[in-house]
Amino acid sequence: MEKLVDEYLSYLRDMKQVSDNTFSSYRRDLRKLVQYLEEQNILDITKVGNQTIQEYLDYLKKSNYAIATVTRNFIAVRSFFRFLYSNGYIETNPSEWIQLPKVKSNPNIVLNKEEMEALLKQPAGMSFKGLRDRAMLLLLYDTKILISELVNLKVGELDFDHDRIVCKDEEKGRYYPFHLQTREALKEHIRYAELGEHDWLFPNRYGKPMSRQGFWKIVKNYAKEAGIEKEITLYSIKQGEV
Repeated sequence: MEKLVDEYLSYLRDMKQVSDNTFSSYRRDLRKLVQYLEEQNILDITKVGNQTIQEYLDYLKKSNYAIATVTRNFIAVRSFFRFLYSNGYIETNPSEWIQLPKVKSNPNIVLNKEEMEALLKQPAGMSFKGLRDRAMLLLLYDTKILISELVNLKVGELDFDHDRIVCKDEEKGRYYPFHLQTREALKEHIRYAELGEHDWLFPNRYGKPMSRQGFWKIVKNYAKEAGIEKEITLYSIKQGEV
């Protein structure tokens, strides 16, 4: 069964040319499926039926995975079985008539003043990670910048003469002003990390730009350390009170 997963992953990478993040996500989710099937002693892919997949989704829900995570897993599973059906590995597609679980969105969850202050205080210490993460969280809260823009900022896009970010593309520029506290945190981070104008502002430990997943992992870890039980979203931070 793992050989079929590997063949499908090769198809995603070589033929569909999906992004690295998408490839990693599908690989992780399908490995989880294979592990579940093996635990159920289902070793032949042709023995997987509609009920098997429904039971797998129920298993994920009972394991306290968020509905959004269950949905993401099912999308990977459904795509995998469509590939198997199209290539003649199975005679029927057992995932075809299963409905996606509905995602309950909570867009209006906002951190109160105490929670927001606790979150911003978590990155501490004179270390690369501590200074980077503090500057990153302050900049996000202060400017309301998109995560995709935040993680891809370069040092040269900071305009300290006017205390703002200057994001430019081929058509137009976008400006995000920030305040003194954020300015000082950014300068301290840049100075400590010895970053140059063309360096990524918030690099990972390999000097590459941080991924969105990497960013949210950091934020959720800090939220946990701060004792925040709410599900953190971009809205939660942007509209948080300080």
